[in-house]
Amino acid sequence: MNSFLRKIILFLIIAVSGGATFNYLANQINIFLLFLVLFLYFTSSKVILKDYFTATLISVLSFSSILVLNFFLSDFYINPLDTIKISVRFFILSLLILYYKNNNISIEKDLFVVLIIFLFHAILNYILITFFKGYFTVFNIVGTRRVYSFYRIFYYLSAYGEEDSTIRNQGFFWEPGVLQIYLNFLLFISIKLKKYLIAILSILTIITTFSTAGFIIMFVILANSLLSRKSVLNIIIISTLMLSLFPLIKNNILEKTVSSSSHLRKYDFEQAWIITKNFPLKGIGYLTKDYNKLKLNYYAGGNDSDYQATINRGNTNSVMYAFMSFGIIIGLLFFIFIFFQDLFDNKFIIFFIVVLANFSEPLLFSNFFLLFLSSGMINVNRLFLYKNL
Repeated sequence: MNSFLRKIILFLIIAVSGGATFNYLANQINIFLLFLVLFLYFTSSKVILKDYFTATLISVLSFSSILVLNFFLSDFYINPLDTIKISVRFFILSLLILYYKNNNISIEKDLFVVLIIFLFHAILNYILITFFKGYFTVFNIVGTRRVYSFYRIFYYLSAYGEEDSTIRNQGFFWEPGVLQIYLNFLLFISIKLKKYLIAILSILTIITTFSTAGFIIMFVILANSLLSRKSVLNIIIISTLMLSLFPLIKNNILEKTVSSSSHLRKYDFEQAWIITKNFPLKGIGYLTKDYNKLKLNYYAGGNDSDYQATINRGNTNSVMYAFMSFGIIIGLLFFIFIFFQDLFDNKFIIFFIVVLANFSEPLLFSNFFLLFLSSGMINVNRLFLYKNL
């Protein structure tokens, strides 16, 4: 029963971390997650290990303290509920990591099962788009792009806003760039577990997202796998895949460099960089309501249409957003902690995936990626407390 419950918890964590439908129910789902995680403990007979418990407690208190200081030191308005919400979410996710570590359970294997669900959903989604496209209706319009939905279960993006334009598979999520993140994590795990059919299906489905970041991450994962393989057959297979994918990745990057999407990403980076330079120590505050006003005072310049497209939305570059919100020192600390996560092996590749994925998506402080931050904080605290990292 606990095995099934763990997978339900991980499914919900991903569903509210970029999910197009469940994102609207995030508050209710987070409360539900708290009860599910607590139920895991009630049904477990294993005594909580002191080192993990102490490290987890210090991590939760440290993160909450950072948020409280960020709230009071900010020169701009922050809704106290937003500070409370992320503190509670961090607490829930830290409890979950404590459970996994205390019971010596691999979160990778649980994630593998859950991510397969999103993979097959995305495959079915693409089949429906191909043969039953007419049944999809407009769900959202962002600039020149349109998101189409089938009963808020399946989604795709029309790349240039025209019905006959390139369509991009986004599966269960709010845009293709989010889907590719989870598919790339599945690719990484499936290669490690030698589940090569799932790996191939992941690659093919990533291609249907037409995500530049997704292609780059996929290529790096395959390159890392190639360097770590000793079997001649595996080397031949992976090399062939990489050579086949290279022209696709190259063309995609060249096309995206002149697209409106790349201009908006560039604008978000420059805007956050300018604001960070003006508030280097304490930042402007996490989820400050004055961010859109600040953009008027710290205009990055460039194309006016790009600026108009970003007026009423947040910054999509959550790597820069971390520095802009918390300041350079705390921002660097967060990424150091993320590097030292121990949910996955190969810290360098996982760190690369997390950083590149969040360079174009506002997901760094979502439930899924908070798992990495929480894991790293717990891991580092155990290093200093018990010298057994």
